[in-house]
Amino acid sequence: EWLESKEQAKALILAYISKASLSFLAKRVQPVRSKNLSRRSLLRGKLYYYKPYPVLYQEISFEREMNYLSSLCELVTKTPEGPQVSNPETCSACGFCSGMSFLGYLEVPNFTTDQIIAYLNALAKYAPNDKPSVVLITCNKIGKIPQLDGIHIYPLIAPCISSVHDSFLMIIFASGFYPVVFSPDNKCELRDIAKLRAEAMMKKFPGTEINFPYVEDFKELELVLKGISNSQNLERSYIPQDLPLSRSRRRSLMLWSLSEVSKRMVLNEEDEIPGVYEVIVDPNKCVLCGVCVRSCQMLVFDMKNNPETSNLYYDLSYCIGSQRCVRNCPEKAVYVKGFVKIKDLGKKLVVTSRIVKCRYCGKPLDSFRIKSR
Repeated sequence: EWLESKEQAKALILAYISKASLSFLAKRVQPVRSKNLSRRSLLRGKLYYYKPYPVLYQEISFEREMNYLSSLCELVTKTPEGPQVSNPETCSACGFCSGMSFLGYLEVPNFTTDQIIAYLNALAKYAPNDKPSVVLITCNKIGKIPQLDGIHIYPLIAPCISSVHDSFLMIIFASGFYPVVFSPDNKCELRDIAKLRAEAMMKKFPGTEINFPYVEDFKELELVLKGISNSQNLERSYIPQDLPLSRSRRRSLMLWSLSEVSKRMVLNEEDEIPGVYEVIVDPNKCVLCGVCVRSCQMLVFDMKNNPETSNLYYDLSYCIGSQRCVRNCPEKAVYVKGFVKIKDLGKKLVVTSRIVKCRYCGKPLDSFRIKSR
């Protein structure tokens, strides 16, 4: 009833086909032994079943990501390969650990980053753009979808609201849709986890006044959708599928979203980006020893030398607040201030110093800052 046209139905079907084509549960999920065996399953030898609990995307060595994920849930433990679910039988597959992560190395197999990108790209290609369009992120407990004029609604079924990452909301808006998060069931056993994730969820797109609504009541949902129906149509964009293949994974999605939206509207560069941390380097204390460059696992710092000067650069776009640079700096010249502002993103020169040369042969020795100590 809420589908207004064949084009809208076609776009939604193709989007779910694209999403389902990347759901390799048998390859991504370990088998779990069945507790209740029927006679039929015993005769067929079906002693195991596949459960879509969060699994590690690939081996990681990011200390901050591993420690943070293992602190979110008692079932998530640190292993040599990275954080993993220790007891799949008791895991509720809520995806809270995946939704709260910095980079998204723990993935829910039926709600992965690749699937979200495929879903949105299919909508951007086939969905009609004559009205404002909304991607309604909800769970399978939803009973009905509002039927409103002046707006297209495309539901995106998640295992739980708690599995929604901030980067998902940003790429939904950057691809040309308004994201709305709806938690429909008041009696769900995962209700508290969903509320906890909603409290920490990004409230608006950084640099704009575009809110990311989270609603729990159906009437409130209708009011939110009516408000969006009066908004302007957004320009559609295709998300590069190779974005999550980089080592920064979901952080790359956030940076792409900021770059894409900045082409359409002027962003408030004084606005902060939740989850991206600002690092301050005191140029009066820094001696350009390079310890921060070697200790940072996200490659935020970089040092380059030329025949005359030694320069320290940093790119705060990839900082996740591990503070390894703070702990390892021998001069105590580095500290974390808070979330970074949009204007401070990108590679910037922090400290520069001339290189001392031998007075006899002219061979470069080291930075003047180190030699002066």
